[in-house]
Amino acid sequence: MGLLAKLQELGCQLKLVQSVARPTAKEPMKVETKAVTLKELMTELHADNVKLLAESPVELTIEFGKIFESAGIKIPNHGWTIEKFISVFQSNSKTADANEAKKAVQLWLSENKVSAEELVRDALAKDQALDAYEEFVLKKMNGRSQARQGRISEIAKEMDKLKQELQRLEREMQQEQNDAGKWQNRKKSYEQDITRAVDLLTNNAQ
Repeated sequence: MGLLAKLQELGCQLKLVQSVARPTAKEPMKVETKAVTLKELMTELHADNVKLLAESPVELTIEFGKIFESAGIKIPNHGWTIEKFISVFQSNSKTADANEAKKAVQLWLSENKVSAEELVRDALAKDQALDAYEEFVLKKMNGRSQARQGRISEIAKEMDKLKQELQRLEREMQQEQNDAGKWQNRKKSYEQDITRAVDLLTNNAQ
């Protein structure tokens, strides 16, 4: 399931944190939220370009960055992307208290003048691009699989025919060897008969 599908399960609106100024020592940080719909966070992607890229013969080795570029996803002027955000908070998010982590994110957004909405939009766009690319690639792979399955069926039939041919040749060879053995026995018996006959004719009979 993609990120969009997961967010759709959660509801139509997301409450995103907003940037605020650094609080003084006496003032607690106030976390403000802004309701944003998924529709507002969606980015129109260049699906045709993604499909064209997926048609590459090395589709499974294409870097994600190339997919995002083909989809028309641009790096914001401030340079902060969802990947850079992950690199900053990934190591701390597993150990930090949830409330402390949220405060750290709030402060970071304020200091770097980045909105949560921008980062979520970037994440959604990239997830959509990967989903679209995957769909095109799997469709192409399915076509290849069907062609291969057809060829496998043909080979299986050919192998069955060859197996039958092999069995027929083995039977013929065995039959010929049996016939040759019988013929040799007849020859031996015949030679014995004429040998006795010649002995009689030459008065060499015992």
